[in-house]
Amino acid sequence: MRILSLASFLALFLALGLPLAAHAAPAYVEVKDCRPPSEEGEFLQTCVKLNVGRRAGRVLGPGWVAPGGQAAAVLQHRQYGATSDRVALRVHGPTGRFEGTYSMGSGGEEHAVFWSAAGRFLAWVEVDGRGGLLRVVDRQRRRQVLSVVSPLEEWPIFAPSGSKLLLPVGRPGDDRTRELCIIDLLVKGSRQTVLQAMPDEELTQPRWIAPNTVQAVRRKVGGQKGKTVQGSFRAPPPPPPPDEGQAE
Repeated sequence: MRILSLASFLALFLALGLPLAAHAAPAYVEVKDCRPPSEEGEFLQTCVKLNVGRRAGRVLGPGWVAPGGQAAAVLQHRQYGATSDRVALRVHGPTGRFEGTYSMGSGGEEHAVFWSAAGRFLAWVEVDGRGGLLRVVDRQRRRQVLSVVSPLEEWPIFAPSGSKLLLPVGRPGDDRTRELCIIDLLVKGSRQTVLQAMPDEELTQPRWIAPNTVQAVRRKVGGQKGKTVQGSFRAPPPPPPPDEGQAE
């Protein structure tokens, strides 16, 4: 009997249209109502369970799965005293491989966690009575790329491409959105205000309508009707070339 080579075996799979094992299913499934890591951690209710690879079947812990199942963020709850505890995010890549840990601050705060569409960026907002603190980490570079304080308890919105972020901006003591900013997470210092309201106006219903363009409704504060407006992110111009005639 003739034994097929690996190349011939793969060619046969492709010809028959059969899925390869690595793409047969998402890397993770969510398990509801799992046991929280501590008796006081009532908000830690949804667990992440691995369903492929050598560690299949293992429950990694409470957390969130990236779109496509290629990564998962798992909460790590550490209690240091009756009134003080800390929360961190453990990030796991494909097959459950551990990638890193990021501190989220006090466990007494409310946390909102979400992924970019491609799963490269992980963002969370730590909410207290003064508003929210937004943090974003880049899985590819394995480091934090953004930390922004906002008086609004509003969540930023990832662009469909995943590398840009729409950030609502307000004023201390005011829960209305006054500006919409776009931040390119791949370019340092790229924050741009693309829409702005007058002092007696606010921006509502923000959303992406194109890779670099957002839309919102601008209306009078307390009003029912408004005008739909758009704003676009413009890439900063490249630095000027060095003057060839300048003496060194």
